[in-house]
Amino acid sequence: MKDKKLNLTDEINHFESENAHILIVFNQVDHYVHMAADYLSEELNKGTQVLLVENDRIYPKILKRLKKSVSDQNLLNLKRENTFDFYYEQESFNPDSIYNHFQDKVRPHVEKGERIVTWGHVEWGKDLSNKDLITYERRIDQLLKTMSVISICAYDEDRLSHKTLESLASIHDIYIRENKIVKP
Repeated sequence: MKDKKLNLTDEINHFESENAHILIVFNQVDHYVHMAADYLSEELNKGTQVLLVENDRIYPKILKRLKKSVSDQNLLNLKRENTFDFYYEQESFNPDSIYNHFQDKVRPHVEKGERIVTWGHVEWGKDLSNKDLITYERRIDQLLKTMSVISICAYDEDRLSHKTLESLASIHDIYIRENKIVKP
């Protein structure tokens, strides 16, 4: 399949759905930061509620870029959670716990009729099984089909086996690898 050039906002809009489950796989942190900040700034400037799940190393870089293009008022719509606190609330990657936590964070906005976008940088320690990760992603995918939510799941390519990447790509509506749309 021939890859297309990336324009994340256009691709999501082209999807013509109020919900989408998007997989982003990256291997260059700087490119990832630019892509996240560019997309999230567009959403924040539209008044969208944003849940950003990011680690303590990358979050300041994204926030610095956001502050250049988003007003202080619109930045109030940005809610950030630390990656490890979000995914390891129960001190392990527990699909049920993470699913419930995700639902608790998103559902109030959906019930108020607010547009919400989630951007989660999924990271884990050595204890995560492929089965737990795929179980979580499948449950989130089913939940998203019942809600008006755009949910972006970002993974560092170096941490994914070929088998895991194939499984993740099959679950998500859109698959983006670095600067290319692999699966529309």
